[in-house]
Amino acid sequence: MTVHMIWAPAKAGRRELVRSVAFRRRLCHDATQRQFDAIMAWSVDRLGRWLQDLVKFLSEIHALKIDLYLHQQGLDTTTPAGKAMFQMMGCSPNSNEP
Repeated sequence: MTVHMIWAPAKAGRRELVRSVAFRRRLCHDATQRQFDAIMAWSVDRLGRWLQDLVKFLSEIHALKIDLYLHQQGLDTTTPAGKAMFQMMGCSPNSNEP
């Protein structure tokens, strides 16, 4: 596995919030360019502060077939169980189908 980019926030605050938004934009851009196959994060709250933005971000990476590993939540979409959990979380477009 090759690491494409590391982002480690120093502390919470307004400046950090602006940096995290810019980071997610860059992450989405790089994902569309297929510069990586997976996103690894300590926790889901590191990927977004607002639920609406987080769901949008997770839907975008799912549509791009980017795998996701969240350490605190024990979610790994490279496994069948992780994919099922991701769909149950409601972040997958398929989860809205009857």
